[in-house]
Amino acid sequence: DLRNADLRCANLENAMIGGVDLSGAMLDGANLRGASLSDSSAITTASFVGAQMHGAILDGVNLEAARFDYAVIEGADFSSSTIPRASFVGARLVDTKFTGAKVWESDFSRAELRTVDLQTAELARSNFTGASLHTCDLSLADVDGCTFIGAKLVDLALT
Repeated sequence: DLRNADLRCANLENAMIGGVDLSGAMLDGANLRGASLSDSSAITTASFVGAQMHGAILDGVNLEAARFDYAVIEGADFSSSTIPRASFVGARLVDTKFTGAKVWESDFSRAELRTVDLQTAELARSNFTGASLHTCDLSLADVDGCTFIGAKLVDLALT
């Protein structure tokens, strides 16, 4: 049980963190390159501000209200995860999968999304104000009520 643990700036590269409750944990600035948190029971309200998450695997995880502000997330997998009311403000997401994820009411303002797979993702009422979306796949995604004010949208797949 690592609820509310202070893991700021921890080196968790290639760590296999499964079956652990990380709810409320502080992982700000942590190195989570190649880490697998897929079997974690819950990671709600955890903070990953400024974390390095290259190749991290978080598929099928409950990340409700987690904070990923200014994190660098490349080649990560959030497929089928539950991530409502999360914050990705100013985050850099590249080659990342959110296929089938429940990401409603999340904040992606000023985030950079490049080749992000959002197919069938539930994004309703999410905020993309000032975000940059390049070559992202939003096929069959629920974008009802999303805000894209000032967002840069380039080469998106929408069907």
